[in-house]
Amino acid sequence: MKKISTLLFLLLTANISYAFDGESYFKQNCASCHSIGEGDKIGPDLAEVSKRRSIDWLVKFVNYPEGMIFGDEEEEGYEKKKREKEIEEEIKKENEESTDFTHKFLKVLLHRYDLKKCLHADHVFEDIPDQIVDTLRGGNVPTKSEIAKLDAPTQDFFLKDCVFICGLAAVQFYAENDDQYKELERNTFDEIMKMPDMSPGHHTGCYILAALTLLFSDIPDQMMVAAITNNFESSEEQIELNMDYFNMLCACIIRRHMEDTAYYFNRPQ
Repeated sequence: MKKISTLLFLLLTANISYAFDGESYFKQNCASCHSIGEGDKIGPDLAEVSKRRSIDWLVKFVNYPEGMIFGDEEEEGYEKKKREKEIEEEIKKENEESTDFTHKFLKVLLHRYDLKKCLHADHVFEDIPDQIVDTLRGGNVPTKSEIAKLDAPTQDFFLKDCVFICGLAAVQFYAENDDQYKELERNTFDEIMKMPDMSPGHHTGCYILAALTLLFSDIPDQMMVAAITNNFESSEEQIELNMDYFNMLCACIIRRHMEDTAYYFNRPQ
């Protein structure tokens, strides 16, 4: 690449005088693949290359040689290679942003909702390294470098699972300690734990109920959850909508924590 770039620079600036032996450089570094005026070799003859190709084309070739070599005259190969690089950068940025968010959210769940105590020894996280889970069980937040080993979708699923666990633990606490639930004929927590097996609508509704419990510091009324989930409808559209609601509630959880922290610790004394 460096050889091609230097050669093109020399060819495109042929009318400018430099104290540089271009002929010697060409013979030592380029002549094995290219000629100037003697026909094609492994690479094309570079005689008057700046007349055959535009400056823009040559610059594109230097930056994306594979794309230009395998592209056609409309430079589709270049555009494809360029788009692949853009997608790669987008994924990299998404993963970095996701890692920052996951790290911040896990800290909130540990410090505010006692995730350490909520993680039972028999709970298994799919696709999550034991090192990360063991760190959380020890009451610590995994490092960003550890979290970054997970792609963004895996991080997202992991966070949802952690919120769900904390939410159900909160439901159990209120059901066992609040008089309004202790007096009920049926155990509120046991009844809620039956929901995931009832239908997909009830399963995703249980996620919403868990998140609302963390936000309300109380178990939400079943009629409210039924209204949000369209009476626990199990259509594909409703299930997707339920998970969108759950995502919104997760965002509210971390936003509430940040606002509470700002109010209680940064307010004027």
